[in-house]
Amino acid sequence: MAEMEYWSWPPRYDDTYRPESGSRYWFPRRETMPAGDRERAIVERLRQVCRYAYEKAPFYKKKWDQAGFHPDQIQSLEDFESKCPVIKKTDLRKAQEETPPFGDYLCVPSSEVFHVHGTSGTTGRPTAFAVGRDDWRNIANAHARIMYGMASAPATSSSSPPSSASTWGVGERSREQSGSAARPSPSARERRGCPPARCSG
Repeated sequence: MAEMEYWSWPPRYDDTYRPESGSRYWFPRRETMPAGDRERAIVERLRQVCRYAYEKAPFYKKKWDQAGFHPDQIQSLEDFESKCPVIKKTDLRKAQEETPPFGDYLCVPSSEVFHVHGTSGTTGRPTAFAVGRDDWRNIANAHARIMYGMASAPATSSSSPPSSASTWGVGERSREQSGSAARPSPSARERRGCPPARCSG
């Protein structure tokens, strides 16, 4: 799938990339490809992601081995839906209890954790989710594409803040797990060429 824009694994993006002026699409090729080509690309990416998790996280290897599932079995979307076991939140909580603080499903060394999210714990013990620096940058790119698709133009700034700070601020700044000073990481709006503080919507 080399003809697709930034379709590598693990994902890598050029932070200076912008679509051509006037383009309806952030990634024109990827977003307009024939349905059959798109499905084949998705199936290949599912194999890559599942293989990565299988090789990096003891949690997934154990779960999938017990279920008789291997990433190489994914030859279609139907294969993924019917063969890949469903992971429940109770499974994640148990993993974190047995291997604190993030469980044994973390696919990067704990030293590479850049940002930590957590649930509120209203239905039980709070669940922590660790995100690596590369993943955090990839999230910013994904949100830049989403907002571009929503026709959120970067041309001018707005006098009022965005309605969803959690979406607009993705990747802007974060703190290391150790609590050290925040290190800059491009936000979704900055990836789209908007001013750091505000952007029109």
